[in-house]
Amino acid sequence: MSLATITELSHRYGADPAYVLAGGGNTSYKDEKYLYVKPSGVALKAIRPEHFVKMERAAIRACFELGTFADATEREAEVKRRMAFAVTADSSGRPSVEAPLHELLPFRYVVHLHPALINALTCARDGAQWAGRLFPEALWIDYVDPGFTLARRVGDAIAGFVRATGRAPAVLLLQNHGAFVGADTAEEVDSHYQHLMSTLRKLVPPAPPPGELDRAWVRDHVPALRAVFGDESPVAIRSAAPFPVARGPLTPDHVVYAKSYALITADPTPEAVAEFTRRHGYRPLITEIPGKAVLAAGPTPANAATALQLARDASLVESYTAAFGGPHYLSDPQREFIENWEVESYRRKVAAGSSDAPLRGRIALLSEAAAASPLKPVELLSRAGAEVAVGYARLEELLLECGGVDLVVSTANDFEEATRLMAAQNRTARRWSDVVLLNYPAAVRVLAAQLLPDRIKVNGLNFEPGRGNPMNCDCTAPEAMRALIYLVEQPAETGTVLPVTGGRATLNDSNVKTRKKS
Repeated sequence: MSLATITELSHRYGADPAYVLAGGGNTSYKDEKYLYVKPSGVALKAIRPEHFVKMERAAIRACFELGTFADATEREAEVKRRMAFAVTADSSGRPSVEAPLHELLPFRYVVHLHPALINALTCARDGAQWAGRLFPEALWIDYVDPGFTLARRVGDAIAGFVRATGRAPAVLLLQNHGAFVGADTAEEVDSHYQHLMSTLRKLVPPAPPPGELDRAWVRDHVPALRAVFGDESPVAIRSAAPFPVARGPLTPDHVVYAKSYALITADPTPEAVAEFTRRHGYRPLITEIPGKAVLAAGPTPANAATALQLARDASLVESYTAAFGGPHYLSDPQREFIENWEVESYRRKVAAGSSDAPLRGRIALLSEAAAASPLKPVELLSRAGAEVAVGYARLEELLLECGGVDLVVSTANDFEEATRLMAAQNRTARRWSDVVLLNYPAAVRVLAAQLLPDRIKVNGLNFEPGRGNPMNCDCTAPEAMRALIYLVEQPAETGTVLPVTGGRATLNDSNVKTRKKS
């Protein structure tokens, strides 16, 4: 009974998409003096024992003795300060905002998850009545904004439950949120969740089958939509077979990762996206093209994949709620609280990783010959933040997974194929893409003139002959990457050739500053 047990529970549930998606859920273990709780932004499936934030239980309990505050913002700020103070000197990390709630449950282990089957009940109009009928041993909590407000409400409800039954509830069902399960052994945790899931599985309707992805529509429209959804910033778009997206916000995780509302339109024109943005205050992350596709946008392919995953989950939850009276959406004040909550903003940023990489969000495709260069361009581009694929056969796959390609790196052997592929992709694009040719500067200006109408920049990196290596280059990797980043970031003029000699690119300080694309 230790951190090893809660780590194993976290891994097992965190790796199962039936229980956990993205960075959702949190877990804790407590001994007589300390609470060890999952830090904000760390995924359950990847957590290690040393990641858990060690907190003084007495300091957490003291928060429940706080008096009244002028407003909720002032109170939450004070609790956040006290939670930081409760972290012991030999620990680090930002504890889950639900640490006070974990402390309230008088069990050694607490596992909080958001399974779609459970949210079928908690996100349903008649969820409270059905919960009382199906799980009389559980405690239902009407929706409360996350944070200390929720913990205090739960504390009062637990006290009432104990007075009425003589025992503490092992299962909490939180409206539009999920479940908390507490137990003194891992086996008891599993037993509670198995009972919840098996009971609900017998009642929910089968999930509607997805439609068939219209690949021709994706090919003809999605490269252009990357500019529409992302404006001047790089954006990835993941395409999936069509399904009915949720018509409103159902849980905090759905709001955090996929936004409260999706754009639903047969024609996602720039005007339709602008109107959606004006109405909701954000560009759509999820777009349903009825009968053709569902599109998920994000600053990186991983972000787009997560948004799509949560959109599918919301669709599943909404369909499941038919068993319990239909969907109960978050109200406008409730979803606005989540959209503007600093805690969720922090969790999203931690989960997304660093945004400082110079090519973050760029999609790069390398020919096999270019990838084999001693410059190790796959490694260099990946380190610079780009999503990298090798082999021109990957183009259609990248179109579905990322929305297109921003950069092709090629050699003399296959540059014609590289530029042909980019020209085909870019016929409908509204932003510039790059082809960078290694050691083939003679063709650069001719190709640039030919492809200018297709919004492609064709530039070259020319290396001095080296000591007989396959690419005839002896420049250093950092200098090559510095030159490549410059070519990608420069405005739409094409035909540039950058010589790289003796390990130094012919750049000066004014060249290497980031310049906005035209």
